[in-house]
Amino acid sequence: YAPPTEDAAAGVYEPGLHAAESVEAAERSITLTHDLCGDLPLSPARCKKVLINYLNEEVFWDGTGRRGVSDTSDPKTLTEELRRRGIAADVVEDPGEGDTGKRMGGYDAILYLFDTGGAASRCSIMPCRQALRDVDWKVINSEKPVIFVALRSPYLRYYLPGIPNLVCTYSNLAPAQRALARCLLGEIPFTGRLPVTLPKAIG
Repeated sequence: YAPPTEDAAAGVYEPGLHAAESVEAAERSITLTHDLCGDLPLSPARCKKVLINYLNEEVFWDGTGRRGVSDTSDPKTLTEELRRRGIAADVVEDPGEGDTGKRMGGYDAILYLFDTGGAASRCSIMPCRQALRDVDWKVINSEKPVIFVALRSPYLRYYLPGIPNLVCTYSNLAPAQRALARCLLGEIPFTGRLPVTLPKAIG
């Protein structure tokens, strides 16, 4: 075995070219599995302020109340893309305290953003139980558009069978978050398809 040389690596990876390809792939991948209430796409004219309820499977609270994070992913790119389009976006990272329900009155739409991994994830079971606990059904049953996004694993619908919609990105990286913003606002269509058949929902 001979390790690749720098010249060989340079021939495979071209930053500009592959950045464009990653954007194209992300935009073609965003999947809308269902939208029972017809809330998507969101109207930029009516949706001026969004509350993002973010759950990362690697974010936890220890016994002393301190917040720990072992994953560097966050919804920064999505919030930046929304703000760039004139939409105010705030993030709640402790949904279990009911902050979304308390604050939702000041927003035009609510986004539940679940950054959870698949079967290979070391935290693949607990996040789903966390999701079940954290979702405030009073928020879902309100008159506001409530959008559910699975940034990585599409199996969220299995654990939350009652959600009115689900968008899957299959990635939490910046290109996927940019593509997500475009799809949510109707700039490009949802053209992705689920690569797997989701099992029968629990509950």
